[in-house]
Amino acid sequence: MHVGTALGAVGVVGGLLFTGIATYYSAAVSKDQLRQSREMVEQEKQAALEERQQQAARVSVWVDGGIPGTLHLMNRSPDPVTQVVIRIWHQDAAALPGEKAGTGVPGHVAFEMGVLPPCTVYAIPASIWGQQSYDDLQPGEEAWFDSDVKGVYFRDRNGERWFRSESGLRYIGRQSPHANVSNRVVLALSAKYAKVALDCNDDG
Repeated sequence: MHVGTALGAVGVVGGLLFTGIATYYSAAVSKDQLRQSREMVEQEKQAALEERQQQAARVSVWVDGGIPGTLHLMNRSPDPVTQVVIRIWHQDAAALPGEKAGTGVPGHVAFEMGVLPPCTVYAIPASIWGQQSYDDLQPGEEAWFDSDVKGVYFRDRNGERWFRSESGLRYIGRQSPHANVSNRVVLALSAKYAKVALDCNDDG
């Protein structure tokens, strides 16, 4: 083999090796750029979601004190939320709150509250939202409440609809708070059930 031919072969091999290495690094860089781009998109989506639910995240609902318990509804934002509807399951959806449950069909009841003021927490006794059941009640026993708070629907200051339960916050869009509801009750609460909510701001 001539020296020139040998050098040429080495040059070809070297060129191919260089091309292979360059291609590898180029692919690695492209893959890393794609990963970074996806991370940026996810971060932007998360930031947009946090901004969108800024006020909604300050609305909470929970029940404490066992059975029957006290229902707490809180708005820790400096603006009111509107079209507030508390969804509660009753053993007898046709009976009014506080009344003895009859033989009606179980179902969900929508308690229409209207407006939840800013920086406010309501402590609502079960005698207002719950339902007494006398099924299998023995002499001397007290009536018990057969109700289950599912959560609260509301509209934020931007007109967005949300549903908050003890398990979390969910955006519901155009979903109606009265879907699959068996009964509707207007809930007019006295100011004696309201207190000032602490840590009231828009900081999350």
